[in-house]
Amino acid sequence: MLGGIATLGLSGCAPGTQTVKLAPDTEQIEERERAEPGELALRVVDRRPREIFGYRDEGGGVTLSGDRDLSEAVGDGLAEAFERQGIAVTEWDGEAERRLEVEIFTFHYQRAGGFLNRRASLSSEWVVSGHIDGERYSSEARVRTETRALFGPSEAKNEELVNQVLSRGVRQVATQKDLLRLLEDET
Repeated sequence: MLGGIATLGLSGCAPGTQTVKLAPDTEQIEERERAEPGELALRVVDRRPREIFGYRDEGGGVTLSGDRDLSEAVGDGLAEAFERQGIAVTEWDGEAERRLEVEIFTFHYQRAGGFLNRRASLSSEWVVSGHIDGERYSSEARVRTETRALFGPSEAKNEELVNQVLSRGVRQVATQKDLLRLLEDET
């Protein structure tokens, strides 16, 4: 019986699988008003080899993932960011005069360190390509963040890390000067 209690006590300390809320923040993107809003057909494609972001405890198979599809969260964030700048996002049309595709190649969470000194990092790479009124457009977004925690990081801290990376990636794509110049150029 004592062995069962010890096992129960130890299992209570094991980290659980975490599913964090994906909510990119676009509040820092400057709002712009345009006499006639532009339009942009947008598609976000998740090219990662697996759905999880990474492992909180790789040896134990304990994962970190999002509460919804990553491409959906990025697409929603980008739509909001573009709309704040007077550009209406429309359904994807591969033949649209103004179209943009964002491919997510990495969104990788890694935790390292011992019991009392843990470090968590998260990095992501996106490739952006499109056609705006006959001109080709391409860029990349690369984002990385890291934190240290004595016992964690906690689920709240992991959610903060994930949303920092999402928000920064969205901001990099939606505020890129060459893209905005093309989108603002009325032909």
